[in-house]
Amino acid sequence: MSNYLPIKSTINAINRENLIESNANIKTKSKPVYSLKHVDFTLNSRMAKIELVCTERYRTIERYITQNYQRYPIYSDWKSKSKSITKSIKLTNDVLESLPKHNDPLICMFSTEIVLALKNEELLPSWFIKNRLHDECSIKLDYLHSRKGQLNTESSHITETYYDRLLLIRSNIKDLEVKRDKHDHRVKRCSKKIEKIQQNKKSVVLVILTFFIYYFLNSPKRTVRLCRRKSIYEQASLDIQTNIQDLQQEINALNGKIAIEKQHYEEQTQKITNEVVRLKTALKADINKVRPLVVECPDDSGFIPMKAIGGMKYERIVGCYVIRNRENNKCYIGQSKDVIKRLKQHFRGTVPNNIVFAEDYYSSLPEKKDVLFDVRIIRLQTKDELDATEKEMIQYYDSFSNGYNGTAGNS
Repeated sequence: MSNYLPIKSTINAINRENLIESNANIKTKSKPVYSLKHVDFTLNSRMAKIELVCTERYRTIERYITQNYQRYPIYSDWKSKSKSITKSIKLTNDVLESLPKHNDPLICMFSTEIVLALKNEELLPSWFIKNRLHDECSIKLDYLHSRKGQLNTESSHITETYYDRLLLIRSNIKDLEVKRDKHDHRVKRCSKKIEKIQQNKKSVVLVILTFFIYYFLNSPKRTVRLCRRKSIYEQASLDIQTNIQDLQQEINALNGKIAIEKQHYEEQTQKITNEVVRLKTALKADINKVRPLVVECPDDSGFIPMKAIGGMKYERIVGCYVIRNRENNKCYIGQSKDVIKRLKQHFRGTVPNNIVFAEDYYSSLPEKKDVLFDVRIIRLQTKDELDATEKEMIQYYDSFSNGYNGTAGNS
């Protein structure tokens, strides 16, 4: 028992030291993580209410450990807390175009997600469209590069298989050539022996002196045996030569397949290279076609949708304006020293505030309401120009007799 207590005390001390060491440089707080929860957007006013969530992870001190008369904190596992952040912003066209450079870092961070949350193709800024074009092109390029790598792998595997077969065939040919040479050598030996027998003269004396060995070496039976053996060797050599020729034909066929495979690979890779060039060229052309959202008020050359007014950068314009119903071509002509302000008095986005336009608006089909009215602005300077142009435009568009104007114009 007396031995157990010191051991237990030592173990506890070691455990405390390890615990203190593990908590010495531990992080107690992480960087906040932000996420976009919701975007509530009103098209007519262009106001967007953006709700973000900030999540933070932290540790708290659970207890203290005393070691050598000094207290050390022991921290908990990670805990998290979240808080909601709400921001309001008017998403006019110029704001949308500069959203990635907004002075609010959170709006800048979630600029792409905010634009997506609007769910309106007509409000997509130029930078968003360009990024989307780049992303779409990158996906296609990545596929083409992976396809090129796959073709390379497949072609390499096929050609390696052919080359392995070629090596095996060439090795077999070498073995067969060695056997053929042996048989040819045997044929030559047999031929020499037969030739020697034919050249030797018949001599009884030599037969007796060599104890009939000479007779045996030059006997007709031995000649027949040598001829038969020579024929067997010749046939074996011919068979081997036939096998060699067959293998040579297989080599030629494999070389042809390798050439075809290389040609196929080169054609496919060239097609991929051409497609990559085409995609990059098309991307450049598409990006050049992208135009920013209308920021400034256009000149008086034509009509623009009424809903575009809400997204324009404010500009005090003196002039006349023409509000046109695109469905029945009825018009209203007016004048103002602040045309944009006057138009926003007439319409809240695309919804008319003026009873003059309300009947046609609310009787139109739901899908046509947002595009029912458009407007033309004519910039002027003097009061006389305003009165004269207003009267002239009322006559031109016949807006007094067949339009929304109640008078023929100021005199």
